Amino acid sequence: MPNTIEEITIGLREARESLRKAEKRINDYLEGSLILPIGVTYKDLKDEGIRCSDILAGAQKNYDNTLQAQNRALLSPKSSVTTISCKSQSLSGRCATGRHTDRNKGLQKIFRKDLVDRDICCIATGLTANLVAAHIIPLSRSELIPRDVLFSPQNGVLLHEDLEDDYDRHKWMFDYEGNVTVLYSNWIHKNKIKKVNIVKDSEIGPSKELIDLHNKLSLEQVQHYCPNCWKFIGAVNVQDHAAGSCHEND
Repeated sequence: MPNTIEEITIGLREARESLRKAEKRINDYLEGSLILPIGVTYKDLKDEGIRCSDILAGAQKNYDNTLQAQNRALLSPKSSVTTISCKSQSLSGRCATGRHTDRNKGLQKIFRKDLVDRDICCIATGLTANLVAAHIIPLSRSELIPRDVLFSPQNGVLLHEDLEDDYDRHKWMFDYEGNVTVLYSNWIHKNKIKKVNIVKDSEIGPSKELIDLHNKLSLEQVQHYCPNCWKFIGAVNVQDHAAGSCHEND
């Protein structure tokens, strides 16, 4: 039996995916696009769907109970287990960065729900509090991809708010295999985040192409920053940046 929140989260994801596939087989059969093997009946498909539904219910209950116990031990009374936020969003609901404008609020709400349903927790830490629905290709570069992809689960992952801000600022990145690359030598989490847990699913998972594009943009951007203090230094050799002007915690 799984006993850590990470193991339980993986089990919940697998249960959700099994039910999704079972429901898809039923729908495909009803639409005529699935031919059942000899000896398999429609009742068998429905029974499999019920079995998967029961397994999911048990996995969800186990997850909820474990999460409640963890939160009682680790979180303050004011913490919210399912908080999905933008760090720059004010009390009025407006985003100081301009990323989450009124026009995008409806799409962003759906985007967040899709990522919570899929990822459940931060893909890098397994934490379930203070999460951000992070865009792989940010809204500031929306011209690079179609708008319907911009708010698609293919273009997002759940990250803890501290990691999301640094991901947007290209201090770190990850590839489709989950490998993490640190681009800022003094990044506070560089010895803690080694892998991320990506849902690999062509229909609901993050897109490899978009992750690769994000990383390409990151590598282009990082050429203009000092790796020690992360100050913008322009297109100059970082070796020319005077050591005395670097401040590790900028």
